[in-house]
This record gives sequence, C-alpha cells and structure tokens, in this order.
Amino acid sequence: MLDLGCGCGIPVSRELSRRYDVTGVDLSPVQIERARRLVPGARFVCADMATVAFEPFAFDAVVAFFSLINLPLAEQAAVLERVSGWLTPGGRLLAVVGKYASTHLEPNFRGVRGVSMYWSYADVATYRDWFERVGLAIEEEGSEPRKGSPGFAVLIGRKRSP
Repeated sequence: MLDLGCGCGIPVSRELSRRYDVTGVDLSPVQIERARRLVPGARFVCADMATVAFEPFAFDAVVAFFSLINLPLAEQAAVLERVSGWLTPGGRLLAVVGKYASTHLEPNFRGVRGVSMYWSYADVATYRDWFERVGLAIEEEGSEPRKGSPGFAVLIGRKRSP
C-alpha cells in the first residue's frame, strides 16, 4: 500500500502496516524522520508526490488523506494518472478531495499561529471525471466529515483491468 502525504505516519501508515506492506511518501524530511521512528514496520520516502516515481503495478492500494488537495490544482490530474499506473489491475485509490472548487490559504492551521495550510481543489464532478479518464471506476463516494457542510468528498476508485 502507498500512503501519499503520510506525514509522521500516524495514524494511517501505522494502522495499515499492521496488516500490509506500506510505503509512505511525504515532502517533509522532519515528518519522514518521525514516521520512520514511529512506524518502524513501514518504508518511508522523502519526496514530492508530484514527482516521485514507482514501478508500474507496484501497489494494490493507494490512500491520499487530505494530501492530493495540498498540491496546486494544475498538478493533480497528472498525479492521479501516475497513481493509476502504479496500481495493479483491480487495485484501489482512496482520496479525500474537494466538493466545491477552491484555492486558498488557511491561516493559523490547527491553531498554530503563523502557520498556513495551502488548499487547492476542484469540484467533485471534476475529480470523478479525472478518475474515469485514468481508468479508475468509482466504487464508492462519501463525505468527510460525514455530515460536513460542505466538508470534503471521499472517492474510492478501482483500477480497471487492461
């Protein structure tokens, strides 16, 4: 499994590594160092998800919890295409994406004064289209939080067989 934007590895990589071989990718060397310490059973790569490379069919599943939407919108469709290439036929991508288009900075992110978080996302119809174009059939769609207003869309796509 691949955890894109794994941060410090908690909770996603840690939980997944209990049952699966996990590779986590994050841009921050500090977060990767923490992840290696906190989740010794997983492999971590310090890299930009927009440029990292893996072999075709390297993963049965990829998760991107609130990470794809930290990339500039112009880079996201290409990342989805590359992710699709890394998935085995029948493999799945779970991604938290936007419901409504927006690009903005969130100041004082998570209560930390002076720290801003960059968000950039399309509307969910655009993500559905991008998934379909790269061969990911949407199996499920939800909302995070479940009753979020507007919240984020959660898409699970399954890679079609060639």
